[in-house]
Amino acid sequence: MKKIAVVGAKGKMGSVVCDVLKKDFEIVKIDIGDSLEFKQNIDLVIDFANSETSTKSVKFAVKNNIPVIIGSTGQTKDQEKFIKDASRKIAVLKCSNFSIGIQIIKKIIQNILKFNIQDVGIFEKHHREKMDSPSGTALELESEISKSFGGKVQLLAERGGREIGTHKIDFYFGDEVISLEHKAFSRKAFADGVLLSAKFLIGKPAGYYNFYSIVQN
Repeated sequence: MKKIAVVGAKGKMGSVVCDVLKKDFEIVKIDIGDSLEFKQNIDLVIDFANSETSTKSVKFAVKNNIPVIIGSTGQTKDQEKFIKDASRKIAVLKCSNFSIGIQIIKKIIQNILKFNIQDVGIFEKHHREKMDSPSGTALELESEISKSFGGKVQLLAERGGREIGTHKIDFYFGDEVISLEHKAFSRKAFADGVLLSAKFLIGKPAGYYNFYSIVQN
C-alpha cells in the first residue's frame, strides 16, 4: 500500500482527506508545525494547511523525488513561482477546488464565452474562518474567463457562518443573464477529487498537472 503524508491533517479539510484516502493508502498525518524531514518511504505529499507549509512540502517532495498535491491557497507570486518551478523535477498538482462540479462549470464557461457576453460577475461565499478573500477558486474562475472575455470580471466575496463553499457566475448579454452556481454540501466533495488526483499522480513523470485535465480523462 502506497504511503501518503497529509500536511494539515488535523484541519477541517485535511481531516476529511485523511478519512477518504485511508481506504486506499497508508496515511501519515502531519500537523501544522510538525516537520516532514524525518518521514521515510513517503510516496506522495498532500498539503491542505497553508501557503507557508505548501513551500516546505514542495521542498520535501523535491528532496525525496516524489509527487506533491497542493490544495492550500493564498500563496504569494514568489511562492506560486517556486511551486511551478519544482514541477521541472517532480510531478506537481496544485488546485484551489477539487470538486468535480467546478470542473464541469469550467467546461460550460468555455461554451458561454463564445457568444457576445457584455458583463461577468463572480460571487463567492465561505465560512467565517476562511483566510483568503476572494477565494482561490474565484480567482481561478476569473483567470479562466479572462482568457476569452475582453471586459473586467467583477468579484464579490462574503465570509460568514459555516458555509462550505458557494460560487456563482453571472453572464450578462442584452436583456438576459445566464447564472451558473456551484454549492458544496460537505468537504467530502473536495476530498473525492483529491483521491482521484492521488491515484493519478503517483508514478507520473515531472510536470505541472491540471485537475481539470484529470477529470476530463
